[in-house]
Amino acid sequence: MNFILFTILGVFLLFLQTFIQELFLIEQWRAEMIGILIIWLAKSNRFIFSIWFIMVIGFIQDLFAGSFIGFHGLLGQFLFYFFVIFFQIFKYSSYVQSFFIGLIGCIGIFILHYAIVFFVLDSNLSILWDKGLLRILYSDLLSMGLMTPPLFWFFGKFEYYLIRNTDNRL
Repeated sequence: MNFILFTILGVFLLFLQTFIQELFLIEQWRAEMIGILIIWLAKSNRFIFSIWFIMVIGFIQDLFAGSFIGFHGLLGQFLFYFFVIFFQIFKYSSYVQSFFIGLIGCIGIFILHYAIVFFVLDSNLSILWDKGLLRILYSDLLSMGLMTPPLFWFFGKFEYYLIRNTDNRL
């Protein structure tokens, strides 16, 4: 039941991120809401649940984006493991800190995304420099930083469903 609830939540966020957000916001100003959900799951200490959830929602995100199958799942797994280690070193205690966690997450998503595109897919990044790569990074930083605190609050409302079973099952 937990897995289905979070999959529905992930698809809803993916729908918001893909369709609704592009209608109402400025061009190139998108928060990676699935990335914020992955960061929030990293602090929940539900590893098996989170790993399977990230793979399923990554597959769905690949279908939405039209990219290679497994691309967003791999990206989400790297982001998840980075933030599991991050939350073991630094303690999360307030929503003010979630703004900076969103900035770090945005930089992580940005670096991982373009590293995978460059090294694994053997693509040429010079095209991206022509599109204003730093401008895209700046707008993503601003949007992820501003969207992380309200989304962490919203995800906190679902925390009961995530932690009500004390074991680490799906």
